[in-house]
Amino acid sequence: MAEDDEILVIEAMKMETLVYAPCAGVVADVRVKNGDDVQEDDVLATIKPA
Repeated sequence: MAEDDEILVIEAMKMETLVYAPCAGVVADVRVKNGDDVQEDDVLATIKPA
């Protein structure tokens, strides 16, 4: 994936917020599943830089 590609969607109060990759690379680990509650500063995924 390239920098600024969409990697996750967060839904809150029926609104969706897209999360973009901060760098090029490969998503190495997704730490949440659909329906999980998340908080500010939670790590949602890790990216292995290319």
